[in-house]
Amino acid sequence: MVDDCVTDGERIATLLRAEIDGRETAGLDRLSVVEGEDREPSAPDGGPAVVDDDGRVLATLEPTSDGLVLGVRAGESTVQAHADDEFLRVDVTDEQVQVTVPTAAAVKRAVDLLVSVATER
Repeated sequence: MVDDCVTDGERIATLLRAEIDGRETAGLDRLSVVEGEDREPSAPDGGPAVVDDDGRVLATLEPTSDGLVLGVRAGESTVQAHADDEFLRVDVTDEQVQVTVPTAAAVKRAVDLLVSVATER
């Protein structure tokens, strides 16, 4: 039996991208992951990858060694309402809501959160 779990932010981001780009039902047809270099030149380095919601940035993606941090562009109460479980951690820093996806096992919950937040905007 395997006791290890995937916590590398880059791998989690790849799984999130595959979930979003691989389905076009349940609200996922309006979401896409756009790499920093493919976005409008708003930052010298292109900036982080983002989850795009029909032309609007829904969340930024920040891979870390301990998971993937989503900088969600929505109110804390909206995010908390959809992230209320043990798999996703929600923190508010500098007026931004950050959702940590700590393992690959939490990717589907993160996708559900993004779809729910997008449909409430």
